[in-house]
Amino acid sequence: MKALKIIGMVLGGLVLCVVGFFGWFYVTKVMAPEPEAVCSHTLGLMKDQLTKDTSAKLGDPALAKDLVDKQLADFEKTCVQDAARQQDFNAVAYAEEAKCTVAADSMSDLRACSKR
Repeated sequence: MKALKIIGMVLGGLVLCVVGFFGWFYVTKVMAPEPEAVCSHTLGLMKDQLTKDTSAKLGDPALAKDLVDKQLADFEKTCVQDAARQQDFNAVAYAEEAKCTVAADSMSDLRACSKR
């Protein structure tokens, strides 16, 4: 009877360790920003950079903003769908790239995230 209690405690401890590990793994590796947040941040960085570049070339900030908005309209429509598809396909890789993307402060930081 004593042996069964010991076996039960050992198995219970193992189960607790396994559940704890997977909980830690999920929180640190798999839990990622939502596709909407990733796309919103990416779109903001792209608009800022493209507007600045286009405005410098054209000399008209209002025209540059309109051109950039038209250029990024398709990206805006498909970004969330593509990100959600990537999240479903490979959650760990998506989580790493999404965390990096949301932390990016510039287009060069954003490019570094996609090269990983």
